[in-house]
Amino acid sequence: MSQNSTVQTWARCPCYETGFAIGRRWAYCYSVSESKNNLSTRGAVDRANDVIDLVVPVTGNDHSRGRADAPVTLVEYGDYECPDCFNAEPVVAELRNRMGDRLRAVFRHFARNSVHPRSSAAAAAAEAAGIQNRFWEMHEALFRHQRELADLDLTHLALTLGLEVYQFQSDLESPAVARRVRNDYETAVLSGVKGTPTFFINGRRYRGKAEVDGMMGALSE
Repeated sequence: MSQNSTVQTWARCPCYETGFAIGRRWAYCYSVSESKNNLSTRGAVDRANDVIDLVVPVTGNDHSRGRADAPVTLVEYGDYECPDCFNAEPVVAELRNRMGDRLRAVFRHFARNSVHPRSSAAAAAAEAAGIQNRFWEMHEALFRHQRELADLDLTHLALTLGLEVYQFQSDLESPAVARRVRNDYETAVLSGVKGTPTFFINGRRYRGKAEVDGMMGALSE
C-alpha cells in the first residue's frame, strides 16, 4: 500500500484531523495532525521507530470478546458516531468468525464531541450498560441507530435491551462512567491515536484498511 492511499483511507471521516472535546462533565482537548512522512512503508502492522504502539495493555477491565488467553488480541479505538467505525463493525465480526478462539477483540472509546456531538454520550451509555453486563448489546444497538443518535432516547434504548432503567440513568451521569470514557480517550492519545477506527494487533499499530482480507493477513503474521 502506498503512503498516499493510507492517508486517504484514514482521512475519509471528518474526525481525522481536528480538535476534540469530551463529555458534559469534563473537557479534554487535543489537536492532531499527521504528515505523510510519518506513515510506515514496512507493512500493515507499523514497526517504524517513531510510531507509538499500544501504551496501556489490555486488562480484565477492558470490554472484550473472545478468550483472554487468545494468541491474538485486536484493540479498536472507536467512536459511535464515526461512519468508518460503523463500516468496521462487520469487518471485526467476520474476523472473529474466521479466527474463532484464536482472536480476542477489544473496544475502547475515542469520542470526539467537536465533530460528533453525541459521541461521548453514546460512549457513556455503553459504559452504563456495561455495569449491568450489557455492554456489547448496547454497543451493537448504538451502531444500529447511528444515524438517529442526535434524537435517540438512550434510556428508552436501555429499556428495550432489558436494562434496569433507574440504575442506567444513574450510572449514565456517574463520575465513574465519565472517568472510564475519559481514561479510554487519554490512553488513545498516549498511543498516538489520531482518528477512528484505529486498530492495534498484539500491541502493534495496524496501518492498513479496515478490510477483512488485509486485516486477516496482519492478524496471521
